[in-house]
Amino acid sequence: MLRRRSQLFWYLLGGFLLLLAGAVALSGATFPYALPIVLVAAGGIVIVAALLHVLPTFPAFIVFLIGVIALGVAASAPYGFVAYTSTETHELTTAQASVEEAHVVCTVSTGTIKVSFTSNETLIYRVVFTKHFSFLYQPKVNFNYSVTDERLMVNASSSTANVDITLSQNLRSSLTLTTTTGTITVDVPTTASRVERMTLTTTTGEVWVNMTNTARLQSLVATATTGNVEAYIKSSSQSRDAAVQLRTTTGRVKVNMNITNIESDIRASTTTGRVNADNVSGFLVLDKTQTFLHARTSDYDQPQSRKLDISANTTTGNVDVSAHHS
Repeated sequence: MLRRRSQLFWYLLGGFLLLLAGAVALSGATFPYALPIVLVAAGGIVIVAALLHVLPTFPAFIVFLIGVIALGVAASAPYGFVAYTSTETHELTTAQASVEEAHVVCTVSTGTIKVSFTSNETLIYRVVFTKHFSFLYQPKVNFNYSVTDERLMVNASSSTANVDITLSQNLRSSLTLTTTTGTITVDVPTTASRVERMTLTTTTGEVWVNMTNTARLQSLVATATTGNVEAYIKSSSQSRDAAVQLRTTTGRVKVNMNITNIESDIRASTTTGRVNADNVSGFLVLDKTQTFLHARTSDYDQPQSRKLDISANTTTGNVDVSAHHS
């Protein structure tokens, strides 16, 4: 009787997981880190079952394992069973409006957001949505913009799509980008000298920033709940003080900085993990432990100096710091 109950338990649980995997695949709802989460949950189920004396029985337990793997793979896949994709493009040119400043807000539930800057003198912005349609799911896109006194406001959102944003490098620009599940990538070239503010947030995913000009930067905040945050910063000009905050709850934070003629203060910390900071040159190390680093440039306290302050924090994970100042 006990063996029959165990067989029934694992069969029912395995069947439920297979049905759930099919529903997830058809709906297109996915998570980049779904497979490890599902495996951890499966391990918890096995432990609880053992404590309740519901021991694994074959072949029912094999069905359970197949269900676990199927759900993890289906939920980790890029977009489940995608029936087809289509693109939707919005753009504004200098022939249509005169713009000096741009603020872009973009929110995506599942998908990526990529931002780049162009030297095309006639293009103000181009936003391309790549929408992924599944058998049961039809993604929605919302887009609107306004121009008032040469100030551009863009509001873009989507349920399931990849969004590619191209901005003129000549604009004063601010970015507020958010994903629930997906990656945010921002690439600021040397020629884009007027980026002022960036707030980049993902719940489950990664944030990656490559910024090779911080001349007008005021603030950069890059945050993940589950996932990595990486920033590559290279600059030789700073017209105002700026602060960079990089943080995640579960994941790695990595900062790679190479600055000239700019003073800087770096603080890095982790609760569970290590702060790796073996490649720091041109900085005075004020405090360093396994889980904490505080370093700053030698002329940081000079009142006339412009400062680029960095904080890099994680709760569970490592913080990797590479910094060079000259």
